[in-house]
Amino acid sequence: MRVFLVGFMAAGKSRIGRRLARSLGWTFLDLDTEIAEHEGQPVADLIVERGESYFRERETAALERCAAIDQAVIATGGGVFALERNRRLIAELGTSVWLDPPWEALCRRAQQSHKRRPLFESPDQARALYESRLESYRQAELRIRTRGTERKRDVAAEIVRRLGLVEETPS
Repeated sequence: MRVFLVGFMAAGKSRIGRRLARSLGWTFLDLDTEIAEHEGQPVADLIVERGESYFRERETAALERCAAIDQAVIATGGGVFALERNRRLIAELGTSVWLDPPWEALCRRAQQSHKRRPLFESPDQARALYESRLESYRQAELRIRTRGTERKRDVAAEIVRRLGLVEETPS
C-alpha cells in the first residue's frame, strides 16, 4: 500500500509524511526531493528555468517510479493532484489523503519557510491558484482538515486511524 499526501503548498505534506512513515515503519518519499535529485537541481530553479509544464512532466515520471516501492508514504507537490492523469495514477498506486489547513495557515507557513516557492511569490496569484485546485483536492479519497497548528504526530495518528492502518511505532 502507498499513501499519497496531497494538498496545496505549505500544507504540511512533507512534515506530516515523515512522521506518518516513521509511525508505520514505511518508506518516506518527498516527490520534490526525488525530482530535484533526478534532475540535479532544486525544484524552484527547475520551475524558473525550464517552466512549470516541464516540471509537471517530471512530477508524473516521479509518480510512475513510486510504483516500484511498496509500503510508502509519498508527499506530493501542490500541483500533482491538479492533473487528471496524476489523480488516476495515484488511485491505481494507493490512497490519496488531502491535508487541508485553512488558507491563513498556508500563508503563514509559506512566509515562515526558508524554502523558495516561485508559485507563491504573489499572495493574490497564490490564492487564485489555490482556489483553482480545490476541486481537484476534493477528489482525494480522504480529507484531513487541520488548523495548521496541530502536532504532526496527532495528524499522522488521525490518518492512521481513518485509513484503518496499524502503527509500528505508536506516536
